[in-house]
Amino acid sequence: MAFDANLVLKGHYSGALVDTDESDAAAVAVAANSDGNCVVELKETGAKGLAAVVILTEEADSDAYSDETTIEIQDSDELDRGWEAVAKSGILRSHLILLKDCVATTGFVALDATTPRVLTATTGTCTGTIVAFDEALKTIGGIGDILVEAQDSADAYGTAGDTLTATSGTGVATQGVAGTKVGCQHQPGVHTIRFSSAKRYVRAVVTAADNIGKVWILLTNHAFKTI
Repeated sequence: MAFDANLVLKGHYSGALVDTDESDAAAVAVAANSDGNCVVELKETGAKGLAAVVILTEEADSDAYSDETTIEIQDSDELDRGWEAVAKSGILRSHLILLKDCVATTGFVALDATTPRVLTATTGTCTGTIVAFDEALKTIGGIGDILVEAQDSADAYGTAGDTLTATSGTGVATQGVAGTKVGCQHQPGVHTIRFSSAKRYVRAVVTAADNIGKVWILLTNHAFKTI
């Protein structure tokens, strides 16, 4: 199954893509609504399921700090009711900073990332939040990377040797090198949500904190070829 006009969950409205923002309205009809969202009638996907391929076509706004987006795939046997979630993307973030080769002086714990905690630095006024950290940092002396979501332009983490502290958390580390903006941001980008359904209709529901630009969401049973 290739991408085609009958397998679009989010796309054109009146012949053009429209911006996706915090007021994005979920589809309740096969015809596209003013946000470009459509219901696709499948009857069922089969046991192997399908992939919803999400294409974020634009870079995040320079001031879109801490803005997060999630995309949920829902199904139903009726257009006007009974919609239930069958799959959901991870949180898509736009401004991520990678702190490489940090050395734990107090071991980090899972709650430092899952709560998440603010990660302060001894230089500047950094207040980014911890998204993830390497398992090695759970042990004193362990060396690993910390991924941080920047909250504003001050969250540069630009000084090697700084003490990094998970505020109201547990972990403390010495920063290895100056932080670098993650080269492969979630936006722009292509993301895949796999799902299966025995219902008649499927749709995508986008929850965005702000305008994330123009977005395609397309259905296929072969998201990518292996070559």
